[in-house]
Order: sequence, then structure tokens, then C-alpha cells
Amino acid sequence: MARFFKLFSALVVISMVAWVGYKLSVAGQFVVPVDQMALTTLQRVKESGVIRCGYWDKEPLIYKHKENGEPDGPMVEFFELAASARAMSTAWIKEFSYDDPASIELALIGGEIDLFCYPVSSALRQSNSLWDKSFDFVRGSGDFAFATLKGDEDWRGFVKTLTQDFSPTEQKDQ
Repeated sequence: MARFFKLFSALVVISMVAWVGYKLSVAGQFVVPVDQMALTTLQRVKESGVIRCGYWDKEPLIYKHKENGEPDGPMVEFFELAASARAMSTAWIKEFSYDDPASIELALIGGEIDLFCYPVSSALRQSNSLWDKSFDFVRGSGDFAFATLKGDEDWRGFVKTLTQDFSPTEQKDQ
């Protein structure tokens, strides 16, 4: 009986590990390839040449294109221009719920996205303490800032140079 219990316990543990591994992946595919897990965000972005963005579908800065459903708007154009000026591109990977900074944090930690590419106002940051506990903010102009994970200083510095020209007042209307 004790042997059966040990075997059963081992199967439960293996099942749990497999389940957690699957949950940390997207449709069974690891978001960050195993050979890139040790890379910093900045190293991964420079190696791939792609900045993977998370975003809100929130007009006027980002909205879904009427014909193809892809993200569009002044913020998309801004990041595409800023990335192309550095011989990089952007991939608009994931749309997030406006009131759920925890899912943004998990996507950054898990390597699903590199940057939350929608400016976050100080009023919104003050409305939920998770914003300031989990994220560092790279200031654009005025009240707007972009979220990176706390402690990722090299990436934060890169994002600062990438977004230094951002000004929401200069963005064109849709």
C-alpha cells in the first residue's frame, strides 16, 4: 500500500509540473525559447530585432483597424517609427484589459511581451498600487509614462532613449 501511495504521489507531482509548464506557455509553445531564457530583455530585443508590445485598445492612441482588426493609431505609428530608426520592428502581441495591471506584469515576467506600449497616466498609476509596486516607468512627455518591470535597468534605459521623442500632444488625430 505504501508503494502505491508513493507511485500515486509521484504521478500527481509530475502532472502538476506538466500543468504549470503548459500554463506558462502559449498553446503549448514556450513564449521565450529556452535558449533565450537567460538573456535580458535588452539582449533578446537586440538579438531578435523585434520589440514585442502589449497594449490597450483605447482610442485615440490605439484602436483596431476597421479592415484587418490589427492595432492601429498614433501610438502604433510612433513605436514603429522609433523601432525602425534603430533597425528594429514592433510586434503587437497582446491586448490587455484596462483594469488589470497584474496580467501585464505576468506577460512581462513571462517574456510574452517586452514592453507595455501604451502610455500610463499618473492618475491611473495612483488608482492601483500594483502599478508602482511592480513597474518602473519611463517618462514620455507630460503626465505619460511607459511600463517596464522593476529592476531591468538596461532595458529601461533603452526604452527611455526609444521614447524620448514621444509627445501625445503632437500625435495626429485619427
